[in-house]
This record gives sequence, C-alpha cells and structure tokens, in this order.
Amino acid sequence: MRDPASLDPLFVAAVIRSESMFRTTALSNKGAKGLMQIMPANNASLGLSNPFDPNQNAAAGARYLSKLYAQYGDWNTALIAYNEGPTKLA
Repeated sequence: MRDPASLDPLFVAAVIRSESMFRTTALSNKGAKGLMQIMPANNASLGLSNPFDPNQNAAAGARYLSKLYAQYGDWNTALIAYNEGPTKLA
C-alpha cells in the first residue's frame, strides 16, 4: 500500500474540493461526512473517530485512497472507487 503521508497534498486537496468544497461539516444525502466525505461504515477501519475533525478526516481519506490505489493499481480506478464505492466496480 502506498504510504498515505506520501500522497501529494495538492492531490488530496483536489479530492477534498471535489467531495466537499472544503466544508468540514459537509454531509451527503447518503451519510458521507466531512471534508473527504467518508461513509460511516468506513470510520473504524480508517481510524476515524470524529468525521467532522478536518485533520482526522483528511488523514482517513488519504489512507482510504492509498488502500484503493493498492487494490486497483491506478489512480483513475482508485478515484472512481472512492467516489462511487468499490462495490460498484465489481
């Protein structure tokens, strides 16, 4: 898995912009929360206790992106899985 800390901060910022427009209190109609719109079902596995804490949320989102990159091997597919959910790619 790619080290989440090694992700380009501008890449992470682009995902945050796309997901929440930098709103720390963003809440989707499907229940995704915070800057990187993390689904509650993923909180525990990503070490996220407060999805509205910007530092926790950004770190958890970076971990999730890294996991998806390791799983799919390319950023395009990883980003699709991040946005749509990995089960949509099956």
